Amino acid sequence: MAGYLLSVRQGNVQMNKITVICGWVFSAAISLSIVYGIHGDITAENRSSVGVAALYNAVARSVWGACVSWVIIACSSGYGGPVTALLSWKPFVVLSRLTFMAYLVHPSVIMVYLNNQEALYASNDVHNAITYLGLMVIIYMVSFLLMLALESPVIALDKVWLRNSRKAEGDVR
Repeated sequence: MAGYLLSVRQGNVQMNKITVICGWVFSAAISLSIVYGIHGDITAENRSSVGVAALYNAVARSVWGACVSWVIIACSSGYGGPVTALLSWKPFVVLSRLTFMAYLVHPSVIMVYLNNQEALYASNDVHNAITYLGLMVIIYMVSFLLMLALESPVIALDKVWLRNSRKAEGDVR
């Protein structure tokens, strides 16, 4: 819905100052309550009732999506301020591409690792930490290579294609 709204409004949703302030305050408060709201249930002995747990599980993901949608709409429309500057920082762009490629690659790397296990092993904290760190390094190495081999050339072609299409549109007008 946020993407559709931004598409219809050509990426610029006009809002007054009160709406922007309320949107950021509510979005931040609700996001923090979703993330930290169940801390007492996890750490304390007196847990929430079944009704409260059911309500949290029913609405948490949808409300989280609405909060993220607010951030996208506000930043795209010029109401993000320092959040827009932080999220569009150049190192984050590269890290986001690498992280997305790691997200795509990690199931395959983990399955290759697990399918090549020839013997059972006793699981302990040290072994699990070493396995995790080793898999993470391998996953990010594979992700980096695939990002260079697949994603970067496609992005370069896309930039060339967009530049040529803009020139063609300028010639037509």
